[in-house]
Amino acid sequence: MKVKDSLLGDFLVSILIEDEVGGDWWFCGVYGPPRRENRKNLWDELVGLRELCGNRWCVGGDFNIVRRVSEKFNSSTNTRSMKEFDSLIREMDLVDLSLCNASFTWTNFRVVPICCRLDRYLFSNNWAAGFEFCRQEAEAMMVSDHSPVILDICPPKWALAPFLF
Repeated sequence: MKVKDSLLGDFLVSILIEDEVGGDWWFCGVYGPPRRENRKNLWDELVGLRELCGNRWCVGGDFNIVRRVSEKFNSSTNTRSMKEFDSLIREMDLVDLSLCNASFTWTNFRVVPICCRLDRYLFSNNWAAGFEFCRQEAEAMMVSDHSPVILDICPPKWALAPFLF
């Protein structure tokens, strides 16, 4: 794999990856605005990018918004923003895999903590077809209030079980 091109937006950094096995595809790293009034700009940027990138792309990072009530713990929910985010994902026909190893990716570390799933990878169906074994995994929080989320695109390593009598 190698990088063929790159784009810089207000909320996205995008690279075109040349993949000799599966063909070219785009990866976009996102940092979403924490305030609702600025999210429309991110949504517009994502829609425009999809038109540019075609049908093989993946976007991942901190969207600063939850998609569902179940992705937020110990806090009031902003259902309007959640509905907008969910609608965007549905309208763009993006795949949103469940998260392995954790339910949440961010916490405020208070005595009564607020926990949310702000970080995720979303991708087109055509991208997913090239990486049929992909999964997203949350790693342990070390130095940040966010858990690193790893997108594992490698097939599982199968091994034969030892034969026992």
